[in-house]
Amino acid sequence: MEQGDPPLEIERYENQLPVVGETGQEKLADSSAAVVGLGGLGSPAATYLAAAGVGQLVIIDGDSVDKSNLNRQILYRPEDVGAKKADVAKARLSSFNPSIEVSAIGERVTKGEVQLPETDLIVGAVDNFETRHLLNEIAVARGIPYVHGAVEGLNGVLTVVLPGQTPCLNCILPRNVDRKVAGHTTGGVTGVIGGLMANEGIKFLSQAGDVAAGYLLTCDLGHLEFDRIHLERNPNCEVCGNLF
Repeated sequence: MEQGDPPLEIERYENQLPVVGETGQEKLADSSAAVVGLGGLGSPAATYLAAAGVGQLVIIDGDSVDKSNLNRQILYRPEDVGAKKADVAKARLSSFNPSIEVSAIGERVTKGEVQLPETDLIVGAVDNFETRHLLNEIAVARGIPYVHGAVEGLNGVLTVVLPGQTPCLNCILPRNVDRKVAGHTTGGVTGVIGGLMANEGIKFLSQAGDVAAGYLLTCDLGHLEFDRIHLERNPNCEVCGNLF
């Protein structure tokens, strides 16, 4: 922390400090993270990053709250239906932890006009492969970590891309392969995977623990089975091949 910065809120973080340490907590306070997508995954991810004390949180989503979101998108209430997700989420997260700065962008991240400020970390909580690959490309170009998570039914996956160190998303799931995602799932599944995504961000930013880099964590929550799949980089990858 810089001289003149406010002291750590010891009481707020007293159960976290033994895990990340005071230095780690200061790193969180000095860090920034972008959460792209404020749905089933982004709701718990953004909430736990805010709760952990990430100093600057950028939240991005171009959608409005729909009644069908309420079974799993825990940032929203019935009275929020019709409102912009980014606006509701900013108000709720700011109220939840007034000591952090939350900025909201109520637009989608698109290829033509990327609305993504520079941050220390990108958390991709979106439901389509086009945006996932775009976030991967941005992360690789900027040389910053990208936390990728996805769910379908009672299953979820998670990995962390460290540009220049691990395979990127395009190595794992090439863009030219057509994939469709129905997006049917439960709130419990999105809560588990979204929480894991936040935890990866907290570990990276505080430098406490090893992140899920170089492997894909698969979570079969229908049978409570977890597995790690080792990932190999593609030396000819059009996104990250020149980094190796």
